[in-house]
Amino acid sequence: MRIESRHSPSGSQSRSTASSKTQNIMSQPAPAHVDTLRWKLANAQEREELLYAKPDRQPKSPPDLPKEGAWHGEMAHRPATLGAVAGARAVDRLNTTPQGLTDRQFDSVARTVRETAQQRGLGNDIVVQGSRAGRTASPTSDIDLGIRVSPERFQSFINDPGQSKLASPNPGSARERTRQWAMDNGLIQAGEARLSSTAKTIGSDILPAQAEVGKRVDLSVVRRGGPFDSSPTMDVPSARSANARAGGQGALVGGAVDGAFSAVHALRDGHMTSAEARDVLADSARGAVVGGTYAVTEQGLVRAADRVAGSAIERSLGTGARIAGTRLAGAGAAGAVISAGMSVYENRDGLARGDSKAIGDVAGDVVVGGGSALAGAAAGAAIGSAVPVVGTVVGAGVGLVAGYLTDQALRAGGVDRMIGNAVSWAVDSIKGWFR
Repeated sequence: MRIESRHSPSGSQSRSTASSKTQNIMSQPAPAHVDTLRWKLANAQEREELLYAKPDRQPKSPPDLPKEGAWHGEMAHRPATLGAVAGARAVDRLNTTPQGLTDRQFDSVARTVRETAQQRGLGNDIVVQGSRAGRTASPTSDIDLGIRVSPERFQSFINDPGQSKLASPNPGSARERTRQWAMDNGLIQAGEARLSSTAKTIGSDILPAQAEVGKRVDLSVVRRGGPFDSSPTMDVPSARSANARAGGQGALVGGAVDGAFSAVHALRDGHMTSAEARDVLADSARGAVVGGTYAVTEQGLVRAADRVAGSAIERSLGTGARIAGTRLAGAGAAGAVISAGMSVYENRDGLARGDSKAIGDVAGDVVVGGGSALAGAAAGAAIGSAVPVVGTVVGAGVGLVAGYLTDQALRAGGVDRMIGNAVSWAVDSIKGWFR
């Protein structure tokens, strides 16, 4: 009987098969149940273990997300965080910017009044009063500005001939009656306080762009606690204070949103380990950085949009369109900038190699991130306009939902892939020119 000998594969064949298997698994995308970042960092043996491991033993991840990256579920956190911060900022702007003024115009008003108040020794407690602060103004309403001072400073001011025209009136004169009225009501108007030139400067900065109405700027010295020191009022902050407020607000909202998402994910099995608790804190810190950076970036881009296109928009569509349009443009642009930064970090290896797909992925994320922030800002502005008493927490909530849903809709519709593919094709075409 003939017995055929069977030989095991040679050593070279084994190495060839193993090499082929390694190349195959290293080229595979991450399975749905495996964290993308962990898959990217794993070697062939680790990938094989991850591939066949049970899903419930994998790191926790947000449900129903198309992918995850270096930002721990960023496909959920990025649009939600940006939308939430954008919504909160939109509501805050309605509550801190006088009705009918753009952000850049208000900056100019604040700078002019604060400089004058400092030069005159009146301090920096400056407010907008009346209908512009209460958001009940008509197109022809005055812009009422008050420099608030203590009762003692008010008394010394009105008695100083160099500061006030009411210092030494003739007995029985109209000026004496004006002085008495000012003392009784705690209000020295611009003319008597020698502030008319400042009021005119403010008016010239605002009124030419709003020539359809005969607005006036009333600038007065107001005694704290007097009859005219009353609500509604709105602070007139310095540029530094405004930026600090925006950054702090963005950090608070961003940190809360990312921390909440991370905590919910960690508690999916009913308990949180110490390592997961540290992850929650780390995610909160990342969210605070993203939110604060977005808010400060948006501050600058809203003003840049108004500088570039504000006047043209107002001439064509009116003041309201100018205010809304430049704010939404700034919000969307800031979302695009922040999304670009995060996407560049996530795709840094491919970008370093000049990979066209990585460049396309960044472009797609930029468009979707900008759209999410824009939607969040629009939702916040809408709810804030419809319900004037609404606060920034509500604005953050509606912005979060709007940002997340916009991201999901754009990605489900393939917008990010379409943009990414188009950019990748363009990059490859340009590369081809130089080969």
